[in-house]
Amino acid sequence: RVKPISERLRNLGNKYRLAIDIIQCDDDIKPAVLYAVGNAVVSDTLKDARHLCFTRGENVKCVSLQGAVISKGGNLTGGNASKVGGNTALKWDEQEVLDLKRKREQIRSQLAALE
Repeated sequence: RVKPISERLRNLGNKYRLAIDIIQCDDDIKPAVLYAVGNAVVSDTLKDARHLCFTRGENVKCVSLQGAVISKGGNLTGGNASKVGGNTALKWDEQEVLDLKRKREQIRSQLAALE
């Protein structure tokens, strides 16, 4: 049984995204993907993941863009310390996120008009 997403996790800040919101898949397998990732959060960096889980005390599984995982219980596993252009990992492009959200709303409006 697929548990519902905790909507408040969508408002953690610009450095965090729900994994299910950034995974693209066919609608027919979306329930399986949702079951697999649940309320997992993806963060820009390991530092951000640590901040979310330990400083802010969020009880979530958090995965950094480098692949480090902090489990709900606080265990840290995996990761990659490679550098890209002097910065660890790539930052979320906020403008791209906003553009994609606008495009999604336009498509939803077009779809609603067709129905």
